[in-house]
Amino acid sequence: MKSLRKKVAAAAGTASATTNLAPHWTASYLECQTLGNKLAQDGRLTGFNCVAKGNGIWMMPW
Repeated sequence: MKSLRKKVAAAAGTASATTNLAPHWTASYLECQTLGNKLAQDGRLTGFNCVAKGNGIWMMPW
């Protein structure tokens, strides 16, 4: 059975930053959104996607 893959795009307002962050595993979409939003507010990334893979949600920075 293929794993469910959902993408939730989240923009970081008008923040502009380059990121060297690796993807981060999280346990839920809420945790993923919270982590991505915090990093965006800190200016550490421009945006991110939350992607379901296996039994977790990956925060994919860009």
